[in-house]
Amino acid sequence: MQPRNSAWLDHLIEEAQVNRLSHIDLLLDATGLASPLPVTPAHQLNARLFDNTPEHALSQQGAHLRRISLDDPVQRTAAHALSDALGAGRVLALFSKWPFEPLVAHLRHCTQAHWGKEQHSGLLRFYDPRLFRTCCEALLPNQSAWFHSPAIAWYWRDSAGQPQQWAGQPQRPEDTPSPLPALHLSDSQLFELVAWSEAVRFCDTHALTHRDAGLPSQDALHRHVTSGIRAAQREQVLDSDRDDFLLGWIGQQQQRPLT
Repeated sequence: MQPRNSAWLDHLIEEAQVNRLSHIDLLLDATGLASPLPVTPAHQLNARLFDNTPEHALSQQGAHLRRISLDDPVQRTAAHALSDALGAGRVLALFSKWPFEPLVAHLRHCTQAHWGKEQHSGLLRFYDPRLFRTCCEALLPNQSAWFHSPAIAWYWRDSAGQPQQWAGQPQRPEDTPSPLPALHLSDSQLFELVAWSEAVRFCDTHALTHRDAGLPSQDALHRHVTSGIRAAQREQVLDSDRDDFLLGWIGQQQQRPLT
């Protein structure tokens, strides 16, 4: 059985205190929840990242940012309960020295991605712990520098319950570009992001687990299926035929001898 999220959060709180931080920030993914997130304790800083964006109508079910004051036992207790209720797949923690409002504005900007000559736009779902690493790996170095500028480090748990970490590139708010540049994605960046999301969808649709493919974790399965999606692209498989192709491709990979 995996340890509860609250045990992981306790470790982060201890680490934050060692590093003389007065708070930690939690990004919470409320997408698809049956009921809204519980109300925050009095005086706790919180924000909905979809407010004042094209997705504002979905703000209640989108990304939420909550700042946990480490010297407030009520906030810590509420954070433990909420973290356990949501589980590892919906909580992304952030160590940051930025004031809350500049941090909200920055992360809100980072949810908005743009691509194509027609200037399409949509969500960059970096706040989903399952997608966070893929989003980070897809960014160009100049994008990564300002994207991670509020962060000392990011923390989450993978699908196997293992703690994960991504280093930030901390800057002071006044040293970050103002206004922030739009997050433009190239075709190759967009493909990697869409492929990972499609891999998650494929596994959910077919109730496919890492054990079915002989892999150590669900994250490893998603990476494996993403490789299959790249293979489908190379072979110009139609979207309507891709699931059948992937099922066959996974079977072929399992039969391939180890070298």
